Amino acid sequence: MAGKLRQIPLHPLLFAAFPVLALLGTNIHEVAPGVALRSLLISLAGALVILLVARLVFARRREPGADKWARAALATTGLLLLFFTYGHLYSLLKELGGIGVQLARHRYLLPAYALAGGAGALLIWKTKKAIRVTPALNLITLLVLVYPTYQITSAQLSNKVAGDRQAEGLVAAENLVLEAPQQPPDVYILILDSHTRSDALRQDFGLDNSAFIKELEELGFTIADCSRSNYVSTHSSLASSLNMAYVETLTQEITAQGLNPEDVWLRIRYSQVRAQLEGIGYKTFAFDSGYEWSRLKDADVYLSHTHAPYALQMLQPFEAMLVQSTVLLIWSDSTYAAMPDYVETPFHGVNFALEDFVNRQLFTLEQLPELASLPGPKFVFAHLIVPHIPFLFEPDGSIVTDPGYYSGKLLEPIDHDYLVRGYTNQVQFIDHRIIEVARQILANSKTPPIIIIQGDHGMENDNRLAILNAYYLPGGDGQETIYPSITPVNSFRVIFNTYFGGNYPLLTDVSYNNSGEAVSETYPQCITP
Repeated sequence: MAGKLRQIPLHPLLFAAFPVLALLGTNIHEVAPGVALRSLLISLAGALVILLVARLVFARRREPGADKWARAALATTGLLLLFFTYGHLYSLLKELGGIGVQLARHRYLLPAYALAGGAGALLIWKTKKAIRVTPALNLITLLVLVYPTYQITSAQLSNKVAGDRQAEGLVAAENLVLEAPQQPPDVYILILDSHTRSDALRQDFGLDNSAFIKELEELGFTIADCSRSNYVSTHSSLASSLNMAYVETLTQEITAQGLNPEDVWLRIRYSQVRAQLEGIGYKTFAFDSGYEWSRLKDADVYLSHTHAPYALQMLQPFEAMLVQSTVLLIWSDSTYAAMPDYVETPFHGVNFALEDFVNRQLFTLEQLPELASLPGPKFVFAHLIVPHIPFLFEPDGSIVTDPGYYSGKLLEPIDHDYLVRGYTNQVQFIDHRIIEVARQILANSKTPPIIIIQGDHGMENDNRLAILNAYYLPGGDGQETIYPSITPVNSFRVIFNTYFGGNYPLLTDVSYNNSGEAVSETYPQCITP
Protein backbone atom coordinates (compact mmCIF):
# COMPACT_ATOMS: atom_id res chain seq x y z
CA MET A 1 0.00 0.00 0.00
CA ALA A 2 2.81 2.42 0.93
CA GLY A 3 4.48 1.69 -2.40
CA LYS A 4 1.34 2.61 -4.31
CA LEU A 5 0.99 5.85 -2.38
CA ARG A 6 4.55 6.79 -3.34
CA GLN A 7 3.60 6.35 -6.99
CA ILE A 8 0.80 8.95 -6.82
CA PRO A 9 2.15 11.97 -8.74
CA LEU A 10 1.70 14.81 -6.24
CA HIS A 11 4.71 16.79 -7.39
CA PRO A 12 2.86 19.09 -9.85
CA LEU A 13 0.63 20.43 -7.07
CA LEU A 14 3.51 20.65 -4.58
CA PHE A 15 5.65 22.48 -7.11
CA ALA A 16 2.77 24.82 -8.02
CA ALA A 17 2.59 25.87 -4.37
CA PHE A 18 6.33 26.45 -4.01
CA PRO A 19 6.81 29.80 -5.85
CA VAL A 20 3.91 31.36 -3.96
CA LEU A 21 4.99 30.08 -0.55
CA ALA A 22 8.66 30.90 -1.20
CA LEU A 23 7.78 34.51 -2.06
CA LEU A 24 5.50 34.71 0.97
CA GLY A 25 8.18 33.27 3.24
CA THR A 26 10.73 35.82 2.00
CA ASN A 27 8.30 38.70 2.60
CA ILE A 28 6.38 37.35 5.59
CA HIS A 29 7.26 40.37 7.74
CA GLU A 30 6.04 42.72 5.01
CA VAL A 31 2.64 41.19 4.23
CA ALA A 32 -0.17 39.25 5.87
CA PRO A 33 -0.28 35.53 4.94
CA GLY A 34 -3.76 35.98 3.47
CA VAL A 35 -2.34 38.11 0.65
CA ALA A 36 -0.99 34.91 -0.93
CA LEU A 37 -4.25 32.97 -0.82
CA ARG A 38 -5.59 34.01 -4.22
CA SER A 39 -2.23 33.37 -5.92
CA LEU A 40 -1.94 29.97 -4.27
CA LEU A 41 -5.43 28.88 -5.32
CA ILE A 42 -4.90 30.06 -8.89
CA SER A 43 -1.53 28.33 -9.09
CA LEU A 44 -2.93 25.03 -7.79
CA ALA A 45 -5.97 25.24 -10.07
CA GLY A 46 -3.75 26.00 -13.04
CA ALA A 47 -1.51 23.03 -12.27
CA LEU A 48 -4.55 20.77 -12.01
CA VAL A 49 -5.92 21.95 -15.37
CA ILE A 50 -2.55 21.42 -17.07
CA LEU A 51 -2.31 17.95 -15.50
CA LEU A 52 -5.73 16.95 -16.83
CA VAL A 53 -4.97 18.30 -20.32
CA ALA A 54 -1.63 16.50 -20.36
CA ARG A 55 -3.36 13.28 -19.30
CA LEU A 56 -5.66 13.60 -22.33
CA VAL A 57 -2.65 14.15 -24.59
CA PHE A 58 -0.89 11.06 -23.30
CA ALA A 59 -4.08 8.94 -23.47
CA ARG A 60 -2.99 7.66 -26.91
CA ARG A 61 0.05 5.88 -25.52
CA ARG A 62 -0.29 2.16 -25.00
CA GLU A 63 0.70 1.81 -21.38
CA PRO A 64 -1.00 1.38 -18.01
CA GLY A 65 -3.09 4.27 -16.70
CA ALA A 66 -0.68 4.89 -13.83
CA ASP A 67 2.16 5.45 -16.30
CA LYS A 68 0.03 7.89 -18.27
CA TRP A 69 -0.70 9.88 -15.12
CA ALA A 70 3.00 9.85 -14.18
CA ARG A 71 3.95 11.07 -17.65
CA ALA A 72 1.30 13.81 -17.55
CA ALA A 73 2.50 14.88 -14.10
CA LEU A 74 6.10 15.03 -15.30
CA ALA A 75 5.08 17.23 -18.23
CA THR A 76 3.03 19.46 -15.91
CA THR A 77 5.89 19.99 -13.48
CA GLY A 78 8.20 20.76 -16.40
CA LEU A 79 5.82 23.39 -17.78
CA LEU A 80 5.41 24.93 -14.32
CA LEU A 81 9.18 25.08 -13.96
CA LEU A 82 9.45 27.03 -17.19
CA PHE A 83 6.49 29.26 -16.30
CA PHE A 84 7.77 30.26 -12.86
CA THR A 85 11.44 30.75 -13.75
CA TYR A 86 11.01 32.99 -16.78
CA GLY A 87 10.93 36.30 -14.90
CA HIS A 88 13.81 35.26 -12.62
CA LEU A 89 16.05 34.44 -15.59
CA TYR A 90 15.01 37.65 -17.33
CA SER A 91 16.02 39.71 -14.28
CA LEU A 92 19.25 37.75 -13.80
CA LEU A 93 20.36 38.39 -17.37
CA LYS A 94 19.67 42.11 -16.95
CA GLU A 95 21.76 42.20 -13.79
CA LEU A 96 24.71 40.50 -15.49
CA GLY A 97 25.11 43.44 -17.86
CA GLY A 98 26.89 43.27 -21.22
CA ILE A 99 25.57 40.47 -23.37
CA GLY A 100 23.12 39.56 -20.62
CA VAL A 101 21.22 42.78 -21.21
CA GLN A 102 21.03 41.98 -24.93
CA LEU A 103 19.70 38.49 -24.20
CA ALA A 104 17.17 39.79 -21.67
CA ARG A 105 14.60 40.49 -24.33
CA HIS A 106 11.35 38.67 -24.75
CA ARG A 107 11.92 38.13 -28.46
CA TYR A 108 14.98 36.02 -27.61
CA LEU A 109 14.04 34.51 -24.28
CA LEU A 110 10.51 33.40 -25.15
CA PRO A 111 11.54 31.32 -28.22
CA ALA A 112 14.33 29.77 -26.13
CA TYR A 113 11.81 28.78 -23.49
CA ALA A 114 9.40 27.46 -26.13
CA LEU A 115 12.21 25.36 -27.60
CA ALA A 116 13.11 24.03 -24.15
CA GLY A 117 9.47 23.21 -23.50
CA GLY A 118 9.14 21.39 -26.82
CA ALA A 119 12.33 19.40 -26.24
CA GLY A 120 11.16 18.49 -22.77
CA ALA A 121 7.77 17.36 -24.02
CA LEU A 122 9.41 15.18 -26.68
CA LEU A 123 11.72 13.66 -24.10
CA ILE A 124 8.83 12.90 -21.77
CA TRP A 125 6.87 11.34 -24.64
CA LYS A 126 9.73 8.98 -25.43
CA THR A 127 10.73 8.22 -21.85
CA LYS A 128 10.02 4.69 -20.76
CA LYS A 129 8.48 4.05 -17.35
CA ALA A 130 8.03 7.68 -16.37
CA ILE A 131 6.42 6.42 -13.20
CA ARG A 132 9.87 5.54 -11.83
CA VAL A 133 10.73 9.18 -11.20
CA THR A 134 7.47 9.97 -9.41
CA PRO A 135 8.61 9.07 -5.85
CA ALA A 136 11.81 11.10 -6.25
CA LEU A 137 9.99 14.15 -7.59
CA ASN A 138 7.37 13.88 -4.85
CA LEU A 139 10.13 13.88 -2.24
CA ILE A 140 12.10 16.73 -3.82
CA THR A 141 9.10 19.02 -4.16
CA LEU A 142 8.02 18.20 -0.63
CA LEU A 143 11.48 19.05 0.73
CA VAL A 144 11.67 22.41 -1.07
CA LEU A 145 8.46 23.42 0.70
CA VAL A 146 9.96 22.84 4.14
CA TYR A 147 11.92 26.10 4.45
CA PRO A 148 9.22 28.56 3.27
CA THR A 149 6.70 26.73 5.45
CA TYR A 150 9.05 27.14 8.39
CA GLN A 151 9.48 30.87 7.64
CA ILE A 152 5.73 31.45 7.50
CA THR A 153 4.94 29.32 10.56
CA SER A 154 7.71 30.86 12.62
CA ALA A 155 6.55 34.39 11.84
CA GLN A 156 2.94 33.55 12.67
CA LEU A 157 3.93 31.97 15.97
CA SER A 158 5.91 35.11 16.81
CA ASN A 159 2.87 37.22 16.00
CA LYS A 160 0.69 34.99 18.16
CA VAL A 161 3.09 35.33 21.07
CA ALA A 162 3.09 39.10 20.55
CA GLY A 163 -0.69 39.11 20.50
CA ASP A 164 -0.93 36.92 23.62
CA ARG A 165 1.48 39.24 25.40
CA GLN A 166 0.13 42.45 24.00
CA ALA A 167 -0.72 43.93 27.39
CA GLU A 168 2.74 43.14 28.69
CA GLY A 169 4.35 44.47 25.52
CA LEU A 170 2.35 47.67 25.52
CA VAL A 171 2.89 48.49 29.18
CA ALA A 172 6.66 48.29 29.17
CA ALA A 173 9.30 49.54 31.63
CA GLU A 174 8.01 53.06 32.28
CA ASN A 175 4.53 51.70 33.15
CA LEU A 176 2.11 54.52 32.34
CA VAL A 177 3.74 57.59 33.80
CA LEU A 178 1.93 60.33 31.87
CA GLU A 179 -0.74 62.72 33.05
CA ALA A 180 -3.54 63.97 30.81
CA PRO A 181 -3.59 67.77 30.43
CA GLN A 182 -6.84 69.63 30.99
CA GLN A 183 -7.32 70.01 27.22
CA PRO A 184 -5.37 67.08 25.73
CA PRO A 185 -4.17 67.81 22.19
CA ASP A 186 -4.49 65.29 19.37
CA VAL A 187 -1.10 63.79 18.53
CA TYR A 188 -0.20 63.10 14.89
CA ILE A 189 2.91 61.35 13.67
CA LEU A 190 3.10 61.44 9.88
CA ILE A 191 5.95 59.36 8.47
CA LEU A 192 7.05 60.27 4.94
CA ASP A 193 9.09 57.23 4.02
CA SER A 194 12.58 58.11 2.66
CA HIS A 195 12.14 61.88 2.90
CA THR A 196 15.64 63.28 3.30
CA ARG A 197 16.75 66.66 4.66
CA SER A 198 16.78 69.94 2.73
CA ASP A 199 20.57 70.30 2.55
CA ALA A 200 20.87 66.70 1.34
CA LEU A 201 18.20 67.34 -1.28
CA ARG A 202 20.13 70.32 -2.62
CA GLN A 203 23.55 68.69 -2.56
CA ASP A 204 22.67 65.19 -3.77
CA PHE A 205 19.57 65.67 -5.90
CA GLY A 206 19.71 69.30 -6.98
CA LEU A 207 16.30 70.04 -5.48
CA ASP A 208 15.60 73.19 -3.51
CA ASN A 209 12.58 72.66 -1.25
CA SER A 210 13.15 75.80 0.83
CA ALA A 211 9.68 77.06 -0.15
CA PHE A 212 8.18 73.99 1.51
CA ILE A 213 10.24 74.54 4.66
CA LYS A 214 9.18 78.19 4.73
CA GLU A 215 5.52 77.19 4.44
CA LEU A 216 5.91 74.80 7.36
CA GLU A 217 7.52 77.53 9.45
CA GLU A 218 4.74 79.97 8.55
CA LEU A 219 2.22 77.41 9.83
CA GLY A 220 4.12 77.33 13.13
CA PHE A 221 6.32 74.27 12.67
CA THR A 222 9.81 74.07 14.11
CA ILE A 223 12.28 72.46 11.71
CA ALA A 224 15.17 70.41 13.07
CA ASP A 225 17.37 71.26 10.10
CA CYS A 226 20.26 68.98 11.11
CA SER A 227 18.11 66.03 12.16
CA ARG A 228 19.12 62.48 11.33
CA SER A 229 17.46 59.11 11.63
CA ASN A 230 18.75 56.79 14.30
CA TYR A 231 18.77 53.89 11.81
CA VAL A 232 18.93 53.34 8.05
CA SER A 233 15.97 50.91 7.97
CA THR A 234 12.31 51.70 8.48
CA HIS A 235 11.75 48.83 10.93
CA SER A 236 14.46 49.97 13.32
CA SER A 237 13.75 53.67 12.87
CA LEU A 238 10.03 53.44 13.65
CA ALA A 239 10.50 50.94 16.47
CA SER A 240 13.04 53.25 18.06
CA SER A 241 11.06 56.49 17.71
CA LEU A 242 7.74 54.98 18.85
CA ASN A 243 9.36 53.46 21.92
CA MET A 244 11.74 56.32 22.77
CA ALA A 245 14.60 53.83 22.99
CA TYR A 246 17.37 52.38 20.88
CA VAL A 247 16.90 49.00 19.24
CA GLU A 248 19.47 47.39 21.51
CA THR A 249 17.25 48.19 24.49
CA LEU A 250 14.09 47.03 22.72
CA THR A 251 15.77 43.78 21.72
CA GLN A 252 16.59 43.09 25.34
CA GLU A 253 13.00 43.81 26.33
CA ILE A 254 11.37 41.52 23.77
CA THR A 255 13.89 38.76 24.49
CA ALA A 256 12.88 38.97 28.15
CA GLN A 257 9.26 38.60 27.00
CA GLY A 258 10.09 35.37 25.19
CA LEU A 259 10.08 36.78 21.66
CA ASN A 260 12.66 36.30 18.93
CA PRO A 261 15.21 39.18 18.98
CA GLU A 262 14.66 39.58 15.22
CA ASP A 263 11.02 40.47 15.89
CA VAL A 264 11.84 43.90 17.31
CA TRP A 265 9.64 45.32 14.55
CA LEU A 266 6.65 44.13 16.57
CA ARG A 267 7.27 47.08 18.85
CA ILE A 268 6.03 49.30 16.03
CA ARG A 269 2.60 47.79 16.55
CA TYR A 270 2.80 47.54 20.31
CA SER A 271 4.73 50.69 21.13
CA GLN A 272 5.45 52.53 24.35
CA VAL A 273 4.18 55.82 22.88
CA ARG A 274 0.86 54.28 21.99
CA ALA A 275 0.60 52.58 25.40
CA GLN A 276 1.30 55.79 27.28
CA LEU A 277 -1.27 57.79 25.32
CA GLU A 278 -3.94 55.10 25.46
CA GLY A 279 -3.28 54.86 29.20
CA ILE A 280 -4.48 58.45 29.66
CA GLY A 281 -7.57 58.10 27.50
CA TYR A 282 -6.36 58.55 23.94
CA LYS A 283 -7.82 56.53 21.07
CA THR A 284 -5.45 55.28 18.39
CA PHE A 285 -6.22 55.96 14.72
CA ALA A 286 -4.04 54.20 12.14
CA PHE A 287 -3.92 53.93 8.35
CA ASP A 288 -3.14 50.89 6.25
CA SER A 289 0.44 51.36 5.06
CA GLY A 290 0.48 48.30 2.80
CA TYR A 291 3.27 46.76 4.90
CA GLU A 292 2.31 44.26 7.56
CA TRP A 293 4.86 45.41 10.13
CA SER A 294 3.46 48.96 10.26
CA ARG A 295 -0.22 48.03 10.14
CA LEU A 296 -1.78 48.80 13.51
CA LYS A 297 -4.82 46.66 12.79
CA ASP A 298 -5.91 46.55 16.43
CA ALA A 299 -6.11 50.35 16.64
CA ASP A 300 -9.38 51.82 17.90
CA VAL A 301 -9.96 53.01 14.34
CA TYR A 302 -8.10 51.33 11.47
CA LEU A 303 -8.57 53.03 8.11
CA SER A 304 -8.06 51.22 4.80
CA HIS A 305 -8.93 52.34 1.30
CA THR A 306 -10.72 49.09 0.51
CA HIS A 307 -12.78 46.65 2.50
CA ALA A 308 -13.95 44.64 -0.51
CA PRO A 309 -13.90 40.83 -0.29
CA TYR A 310 -10.40 39.62 -1.02
CA ALA A 311 -11.34 37.82 -4.23
CA LEU A 312 -12.75 41.07 -5.64
CA GLN A 313 -9.84 43.32 -4.74
CA MET A 314 -7.38 44.58 -7.31
CA LEU A 315 -3.97 43.02 -7.58
CA GLN A 316 -1.79 43.41 -4.51
CA PRO A 317 1.94 44.23 -4.58
CA PHE A 318 2.68 40.62 -3.55
CA GLU A 319 0.75 39.33 -6.54
CA ALA A 320 2.49 41.82 -8.81
CA MET A 321 5.89 40.55 -7.66
CA LEU A 322 4.79 36.98 -8.34
CA VAL A 323 3.56 37.90 -11.82
CA GLN A 324 6.90 39.52 -12.61
CA SER A 325 8.73 36.28 -11.83
CA THR A 326 6.71 34.31 -14.40
CA VAL A 327 6.05 34.22 -18.13
CA LEU A 328 3.25 36.72 -17.43
CA LEU A 329 6.03 39.32 -17.25
CA ILE A 330 5.61 39.54 -21.06
CA TRP A 331 1.95 40.50 -20.63
CA SER A 332 2.88 42.92 -17.86
CA ASP A 333 5.48 44.70 -19.99
CA SER A 334 3.26 44.87 -23.07
CA THR A 335 0.33 46.15 -21.00
CA TYR A 336 2.38 48.98 -19.55
CA ALA A 337 3.94 49.87 -22.87
CA ALA A 338 0.44 50.39 -24.23
CA MET A 339 -0.78 52.42 -21.23
CA PRO A 340 -0.95 56.14 -22.07
CA ASP A 341 -2.28 57.19 -18.69
CA TYR A 342 -3.41 56.03 -15.26
CA VAL A 343 -6.76 54.26 -15.20
CA GLU A 344 -8.43 52.28 -12.46
CA THR A 345 -8.53 48.76 -13.84
CA PRO A 346 -7.23 45.57 -12.24
CA PHE A 347 -4.87 44.69 -15.11
CA HIS A 348 -3.21 48.07 -14.88
CA GLY A 349 -1.90 47.12 -11.45
CA VAL A 350 0.24 44.19 -12.60
CA ASN A 351 3.56 46.01 -12.31
CA PHE A 352 3.44 46.68 -8.55
CA ALA A 353 -0.30 47.10 -8.34
CA LEU A 354 -0.30 50.74 -9.28
CA GLU A 355 -3.90 51.39 -8.38
CA ASP A 356 -3.57 49.77 -5.00
CA PHE A 357 -0.39 51.62 -4.08
CA VAL A 358 -1.49 54.98 -5.48
CA ASN A 359 -4.97 54.79 -4.00
CA ARG A 360 -3.60 53.90 -0.58
CA GLN A 361 -1.42 57.01 -0.49
CA LEU A 362 -4.18 59.27 -1.79
CA PHE A 363 -6.73 57.80 0.61
CA THR A 364 -4.45 58.52 3.57
CA LEU A 365 -3.76 62.08 2.43
CA GLU A 366 -7.46 62.74 1.86
CA GLN A 367 -8.66 61.24 5.14
CA LEU A 368 -6.06 62.65 7.53
CA PRO A 369 -7.63 66.15 7.73
CA GLU A 370 -11.07 64.63 8.33
CA LEU A 371 -9.93 63.09 11.61
CA ALA A 372 -9.32 66.48 13.20
CA SER A 373 -13.04 67.18 13.55
CA LEU A 374 -13.74 63.87 15.33
CA PRO A 375 -14.01 63.80 19.13
CA GLY A 376 -10.65 63.34 20.82
CA PRO A 377 -8.15 62.95 22.18
CA LYS A 378 -6.55 60.94 19.38
CA PHE A 379 -3.17 59.44 18.59
CA VAL A 380 -2.91 59.30 14.80
CA PHE A 381 -0.26 57.18 13.09
CA ALA A 382 0.17 57.39 9.30
CA HIS A 383 3.04 55.76 7.44
CA LEU A 384 3.02 57.12 3.87
CA ILE A 385 5.22 55.23 1.39
CA VAL A 386 6.17 58.46 -0.37
CA PRO A 387 8.70 59.59 -1.57
CA HIS A 388 9.88 55.97 -1.25
CA ILE A 389 10.17 53.65 -4.27
CA PRO A 390 8.17 52.92 -6.43
CA PHE A 391 8.29 56.33 -8.11
CA LEU A 392 4.75 56.77 -9.40
CA PHE A 393 3.84 60.41 -8.75
CA GLU A 394 4.70 63.45 -10.82
CA PRO A 395 5.12 66.72 -8.85
CA ASP A 396 1.55 67.74 -9.69
CA GLY A 397 0.14 64.41 -8.48
CA SER A 398 -0.43 62.85 -11.89
CA ILE A 399 0.80 59.31 -12.43
CA VAL A 400 4.00 58.61 -14.34
CA THR A 401 3.65 56.75 -17.64
CA ASP A 402 7.33 55.93 -18.21
CA PRO A 403 8.04 52.39 -16.89
CA GLY A 404 11.71 53.32 -16.49
CA TYR A 405 10.76 54.72 -13.09
CA TYR A 406 9.64 51.36 -11.67
CA SER A 407 10.63 48.49 -13.98
CA GLY A 408 14.05 47.73 -12.46
CA LYS A 409 14.81 45.10 -9.86
CA LEU A 410 12.32 45.12 -6.98
CA LEU A 411 10.37 47.94 -8.65
CA GLU A 412 13.33 50.28 -8.57
CA PRO A 413 14.12 52.74 -11.40
CA ILE A 414 16.23 51.37 -14.22
CA ASP A 415 19.20 53.68 -13.61
CA HIS A 416 20.41 56.50 -11.37
CA ASP A 417 19.09 59.27 -13.61
CA TYR A 418 15.61 57.83 -13.31
CA LEU A 419 16.15 57.51 -9.56
CA VAL A 420 17.02 61.19 -9.19
CA ARG A 421 14.09 62.35 -11.32
CA GLY A 422 11.64 59.93 -9.75
CA TYR A 423 12.69 60.74 -6.21
CA THR A 424 12.61 64.51 -6.65
CA ASN A 425 9.24 64.24 -8.39
CA GLN A 426 7.78 62.44 -5.40
CA VAL A 427 9.41 64.77 -2.87
CA GLN A 428 7.75 67.72 -4.60
CA PHE A 429 4.44 65.86 -4.73
CA ILE A 430 4.38 64.91 -1.05
CA ASP A 431 5.71 68.30 0.10
CA HIS A 432 2.79 70.01 -1.63
CA ARG A 433 0.20 67.55 -0.32
CA ILE A 434 1.46 67.33 3.25
CA ILE A 435 1.41 71.12 3.61
CA GLU A 436 -2.28 71.06 2.68
CA VAL A 437 -2.89 68.20 5.10
CA ALA A 438 -1.17 70.08 7.94
CA ARG A 439 -3.03 73.27 7.15
CA GLN A 440 -6.40 71.49 7.20
CA ILE A 441 -5.62 69.59 10.40
CA LEU A 442 -4.77 72.85 12.13
CA ALA A 443 -7.89 74.55 10.79
CA ASN A 444 -10.20 71.66 11.78
CA SER A 445 -8.81 71.07 15.28
CA LYS A 446 -10.68 72.60 18.23
CA THR A 447 -7.64 72.17 20.46
CA PRO A 448 -4.30 72.91 18.78
CA PRO A 449 -2.72 69.52 18.01
CA ILE A 450 0.79 68.16 18.20
CA ILE A 451 2.05 67.17 14.73
CA ILE A 452 5.29 65.45 13.80
CA ILE A 453 6.15 65.27 10.08
CA GLN A 454 9.19 63.06 9.81
CA GLY A 455 11.22 60.94 7.43
CA ASP A 456 12.08 57.48 8.76
CA HIS A 457 15.34 57.66 6.79
CA GLY A 458 16.70 59.34 3.67
CA MET A 459 17.19 57.91 0.20
CA GLU A 460 20.71 56.60 -0.40
CA ASN A 461 24.40 56.84 0.56
CA ASP A 462 25.21 59.71 2.96
CA ASN A 463 21.72 61.19 2.79
CA ARG A 464 20.27 57.87 3.96
CA LEU A 465 20.48 59.15 7.54
CA ALA A 466 19.60 62.81 6.91
CA ILE A 467 15.85 63.28 7.41
CA LEU A 468 13.07 65.82 7.26
CA ASN A 469 11.95 66.41 10.86
CA ALA A 470 9.30 69.05 11.61
CA TYR A 471 7.30 69.61 14.80
CA TYR A 472 4.13 71.58 15.44
CA LEU A 473 4.07 72.15 19.20
CA PRO A 474 1.06 74.20 20.35
CA GLY A 475 1.57 77.23 22.52
CA GLY A 476 5.26 77.32 21.68
CA ASP A 477 5.94 75.38 24.90
CA GLY A 478 8.14 72.79 23.28
CA GLN A 479 9.73 74.80 20.49
CA GLU A 480 12.77 75.80 22.54
CA THR A 481 13.47 72.15 23.35
CA ILE A 482 13.63 71.16 19.68
CA TYR A 483 17.28 71.51 18.80
CA PRO A 484 18.65 71.28 15.22
CA SER A 485 20.24 67.82 15.59
CA ILE A 486 17.43 66.08 17.49
CA THR A 487 16.83 62.50 16.35
CA PRO A 488 13.49 60.62 16.38
CA VAL A 489 14.38 58.62 19.51
CA ASN A 490 13.99 61.86 21.49
CA SER A 491 10.87 63.24 19.76
CA PHE A 492 8.31 61.85 22.18
CA ARG A 493 10.60 62.29 25.15
CA VAL A 494 10.45 66.05 24.49
CA ILE A 495 6.69 65.97 23.82
CA PHE A 496 5.82 63.85 26.86
CA ASN A 497 7.99 65.96 29.14
CA THR A 498 6.51 69.21 27.82
CA TYR A 499 2.80 68.42 27.58
CA PHE A 500 2.09 65.28 29.60
CA GLY A 501 4.09 65.58 32.80
CA GLY A 502 6.69 63.08 31.70
CA ASN A 503 10.15 62.76 33.17
CA TYR A 504 12.13 61.27 30.31
CA PRO A 505 15.79 62.31 30.18
CA LEU A 506 16.97 62.95 26.63
CA LEU A 507 19.16 60.23 25.15
CA THR A 508 22.39 60.89 23.30
CA ASP A 509 21.52 61.30 19.60
CA VAL A 510 23.27 58.52 17.67
CA SER A 511 22.81 57.28 14.10
CA TYR A 512 23.72 53.72 13.16
CA ASN A 513 24.45 52.07 9.81
CA ASN A 514 23.42 48.57 8.76
CA SER A 515 26.44 47.10 10.52
CA GLY A 516 25.42 48.67 13.82
CA GLU A 517 28.26 51.18 13.75
CA ALA A 518 27.72 54.78 14.84
CA VAL A 519 27.95 57.16 11.88
CA SER A 520 28.96 60.81 12.10
CA GLU A 521 27.33 63.75 10.33
CA THR A 522 28.66 64.31 6.80
CA TYR A 523 26.92 67.47 5.55
CA PRO A 524 29.02 70.64 6.06
CA GLN A 525 26.36 72.91 7.55
CA CYS A 526 25.57 70.40 10.29
CA ILE A 527 29.08 69.29 11.30
CA THR A 528 29.84 70.57 14.78
CA PRO A 529 33.29 72.22 14.91
